Amino acid sequence: MAYWLNGAVHRDQEKFHIADRGFLLGDGLFETLRVIKGKPIFLKQHLERLRASALALKLSVPYDDIEILSAIASLVSYNNFDDKEASIRITLTRGVGRRGLALPVTPAPLLLITCSELKPQNSAYARLMVSRYRRSEHSVTSHHKTLNYLDNVMAKAEAAEKNADEAIMLNSEGRIACAAAANIFSISNEGTLLTPALGEGALRGVTRAVLLRCTRQLGIDVIETKLSVSDLNGCDIFLTNSLIGILPGRLDASPEKTIRQDVMSGLKSCYEAEVNRELCGE
Repeated sequence: MAYWLNGAVHRDQEKFHIADRGFLLGDGLFETLRVIKGKPIFLKQHLERLRASALALKLSVPYDDIEILSAIASLVSYNNFDDKEASIRITLTRGVGRRGLALPVTPAPLLLITCSELKPQNSAYARLMVSRYRRSEHSVTSHHKTLNYLDNVMAKAEAAEKNADEAIMLNSEGRIACAAAANIFSISNEGTLLTPALGEGALRGVTRAVLLRCTRQLGIDVIETKLSVSDLNGCDIFLTNSLIGILPGRLDASPEKTIRQDVMSGLKSCYEAEVNRELCGE
């Protein structure tokens, strides 16, 4: 599989520097996005988040948006994904540094882009469980998509051990933050959309932002708030991320059938319309 590294497409295995801080310390960021017919979906929003996080973490992104778009196009074509759905991962590290935690005086950041085929979502819903691994709402790793993802990895592994598809992660106060690899929403019987506030440890998800924009277009009431697991009882639940889009979820006490089909259908239609606008270059 070909990949793009610091300005060039490579097919042979590349030897990374053993002192790269992304490898040694998880000192870096990443973005994952969907590609449809060669078109990266919501690329602008992903790069805006990457650059905002890089600024906050004193990282620099060594290429501009046009260069990154060109790199993605080259990589998709090189891997023969022009007519297939694919996932793109953009990885940014601080590059090579001296031993220790101190930031390099003259950093040389590394930007790696990889591409893989995106398999169709076979399940109509995700089986959910509540993880024992917590997500600190005060941690820098909760507010930026950093390379330090061990809490999420362990939560996902715990879900697999319990025959679930995804894990709900609680924050230090025992309230819902997000899922291991997605944001989480619920729809009340009254049709109000509820989702954990960013201050609860939820990641500022790109698809989450698209859905919130859809609620304004559709006139759906939405509350970004503090949610406990018990608040999900009797509600429709769904997950969002850039690869799955919108996927219903089912916790033990959640309904087997969608209660507010009108709200769910409206959100799905609006999201698909936003994706189509991306495909049309609007």
